[in-house]
Amino acid sequence: MEDEETIIDTKTYEIKSNKKSYLLTIKLNSKDNINFQLRQTFNFPSIIYNKEFSYEELLKQLSLSKEDYNSASKVFKYYESVLSKNNISLVEERKLMKVILKRKVDSKEVEDCLSLEEEKVSNEDKINMLFNDISELRLKNINEEKKNEELEKHMNKLIEENKNIKKEKEEMKREINSLNEENRKLKLTLDNLHDRFKDFKYNRKKPPKPENLRFIDYLTNNNLKSGFFAVFTGLTDNLEYLVFNNKNNYNLDVMTLKDKAIVRSLKGHESKVHVIRYFNKDDKNEYLLSCDEDKVCIVWDIQNDYKQKVVIKEKYCGNIFDALLLFNINGSDYIALSSGNANEYSKLFAFRENSAFIKNIYGTNKNNTNYLIYWKYNNKNYIIELCDKKITVNSLFDDAVYANLSMDPEGFHFSGFLYKDNYLCVSDGRNNFVRVWDLVHKSVYKQIRFDASNANEITFWDKKYAIVGCKSCFVLVDLEEEVMVKKVVLDNTKHYLCGVKKIKLVQLGECLIASDDSNNIRLFSV
Repeated sequence: MEDEETIIDTKTYEIKSNKKSYLLTIKLNSKDNINFQLRQTFNFPSIIYNKEFSYEELLKQLSLSKEDYNSASKVFKYYESVLSKNNISLVEERKLMKVILKRKVDSKEVEDCLSLEEEKVSNEDKINMLFNDISELRLKNINEEKKNEELEKHMNKLIEENKNIKKEKEEMKREINSLNEENRKLKLTLDNLHDRFKDFKYNRKKPPKPENLRFIDYLTNNNLKSGFFAVFTGLTDNLEYLVFNNKNNYNLDVMTLKDKAIVRSLKGHESKVHVIRYFNKDDKNEYLLSCDEDKVCIVWDIQNDYKQKVVIKEKYCGNIFDALLLFNINGSDYIALSSGNANEYSKLFAFRENSAFIKNIYGTNKNNTNYLIYWKYNNKNYIIELCDKKITVNSLFDDAVYANLSMDPEGFHFSGFLYKDNYLCVSDGRNNFVRVWDLVHKSVYKQIRFDASNANEITFWDKKYAIVGCKSCFVLVDLEEEVMVKKVVLDNTKHYLCGVKKIKLVQLGECLIASDDSNNIRLFSV
């Protein structure tokens, strides 16, 4: 074994053949044996030939004289001389083996020669076998390398496929969770619809007649601080809601009309609320707008859990009796606040967080504004302001007054609505009139007297009727026939109806909700 022998000398030579590089290492050990090892550089496994000869075998194969038999050192020296002085460059591995097994006549010629002519090898068969062995080893090595490369590619492919499978599983899991959530929402919607149709009592074949309005129930139990409220149907859940100001804490309480349950209590006001309005933007977003005696205006984002989207604290002298959200005007959204008293302007703000003041609305100075209405005519934007003694129509962006509408006797204009686009229907709280103004010609189109006093808020009903809240009653006016149709008295009460609003309920159909100054809200149905 090699560890029992001592290496006396070692020589290494670099051989190049066919653009390949080889290393030939020759070792002489203490037993006078010589080991030949051929390796290909930068290849694994690197050894392509490895064999050890005794000095006697080599002398016989090289046909050296007997005087060289005493030591293998001359044989070693021979190879050193041949490989170094002659700078052998092999064409193939077989030539190298021929060099190893060269045969010479005597040792003197071996030691002195500088160039050697290749001679025939006596043992040609043995050389061929050795060459074939080397070729087979090389071929096997090449095949193993190819196999290893293929296995590595296959392994990498499996790893990548496994990653893709994991991603697909995660995506499928997310889709399943999303479908489960959609299924849950759909089930809630179906259950809701089932309950609604189960309780549905409204016969659509018979159009409702507003003269059949009758008292149904009290919606609040003396919880109001003021008679102002808003009603709306939610965009996402289709439930009907009532919003009013709680007199105990000034919060805005949001109540479902179906079961009269308080589902939200909105904190933000610290004084009596004069304005509560509902606004729907493009049937996608809905907001509540409220203003109090401390001149604080708050916009509540219903879609975002009633979060306060905008808060304006304006330095008005008087109260803010009305406010508007204006959407998609010249590509922007705005907030309009009515003037506080006869010495102030109505004002325009940007509708966004940290809302900025834009301008005073020209022409509203010295007007105590009770109600605001947006009107668009000939591609221009106007604000209609219902004031104590007159109605003023002002350009929203230009400093120009479109019209000042008034007639004797001067009235008290509490609220109104647009009728047939370019007509304005208003209530006169001082003279007990419902007036319809032609805004294009700036003149009175219709004037209808009714049998009641102290007219306040007015609402539109089925494109034909107007309902006006008055002292201890509300009246129904036919705008087409220009007559009062009916007067509904509220249980001999002396209170004023401060607000009247129309809403359609699933269970009852067309309904009227009215509030009075005794802090009660009533429900009427046909």
